[in-house]
Amino acid sequence: MQKLFRKFLLLLIFINIAFAYSFPEFDGWEKVDSIRIYTSDNLWNYINGAADIYHDYGFERVKTGKFKSGNKKLTLDIYNMGNQLNAFGIYVYERADQYDPLKIGTEAVFYPPGEINMLKDKYYVILRCQSDTLSESTIKNMMRTVSKELPGKTTFPQILSILPQKNKLSNSESYIKKDFMGMASLKNCIMADYKGGEDHYKIFYIVNSQKKNSEVWSKFSHDWENLEKTGKSIKIREVPYQGLIGLIKTKSGVFGVAEMGNKEKIIDILLSIAKN
Repeated sequence: MQKLFRKFLLLLIFINIAFAYSFPEFDGWEKVDSIRIYTSDNLWNYINGAADIYHDYGFERVKTGKFKSGNKKLTLDIYNMGNQLNAFGIYVYERADQYDPLKIGTEAVFYPPGEINMLKDKYYVILRCQSDTLSESTIKNMMRTVSKELPGKTTFPQILSILPQKNKLSNSESYIKKDFMGMASLKNCIMADYKGGEDHYKIFYIVNSQKKNSEVWSKFSHDWENLEKTGKSIKIREVPYQGLIGLIKTKSGVFGVAEMGNKEKIIDILLSIAKN
């Protein structure tokens, strides 16, 4: 028992070392005050009303630092979201609809005149210059410095690859942690936008539904129409103000189709997902 406990402690130490980092510094810039840390208990003190959505995505802590160089000032926020998928979710939630992705970390986006946001592993990073005196290239290079300091992967969450590739629109993936389409039963959903002919729709997948297939499926009973098509279980319903939504139970877990107004087309798409 003691040996097992020691191994567990060593594992925790290894994990902490692997994900430890020093708060980045920038040549020619000095810190203003000490680095501040906010946790789930006091995040509202820092970002006020915006804290709710961060908590929805599993926020653990944020380290924030202020820097100055002459009359120039900037703020660096490093949000630890607990895991890679949570960080991806909040990053996409705050990302602009139209953007030019940068290969910094996993991905970054520059917002003129002086803000750049970055995703890397379980970290969501925001760097803001409080004046327009810094060039875009300088701000991007600063974020590259941050990326080098932060540990972890520079790939997108592997689970996203379970979404069908056919007709998928590039860079449209997202992650909704809770209440997708306003439904409490639809949580932990990854999704993407699709276009087939004139039809635009979403395909989503409930994360961890493969391990808990029957348990997840059983939650969709009330107000759902149950269908059997070619040996596959399908559920369809109308969601108020949202439209039709369809679900299918597969060996890989539960997939769904939304934002498609035609019931028969929803069924066809669901069956094509189940075949692959």
